[in-house]
Amino acid sequence: MPPGGGVGITSINRETDLNEIIAEVRRRKLAGMPQLGKSSMVEPHLQKSRDASIRKAYPHLFFDSQKHIDKIREFKTTNPNYNP
Repeated sequence: MPPGGGVGITSINRETDLNEIIAEVRRRKLAGMPQLGKSSMVEPHLQKSRDASIRKAYPHLFFDSQKHIDKIREFKTTNPNYNP
């Protein structure tokens, strides 16, 4: 089985007609975005709110660089001899 489960173009045969490919691409472009049944494809703001709620519920799973920087700044104010 090829990568991707055989989905997509893996090679173009010599017998392929360029005009046929161009017509197919135009037809698919006019059809619009594919409907994959994913909420992120339909309503991006809904997916962003879900991501935010997961981040809030499980903060230990996400790295927050600003939180780390704030800890260092606080350490520097409490320890004036700190010199990195």
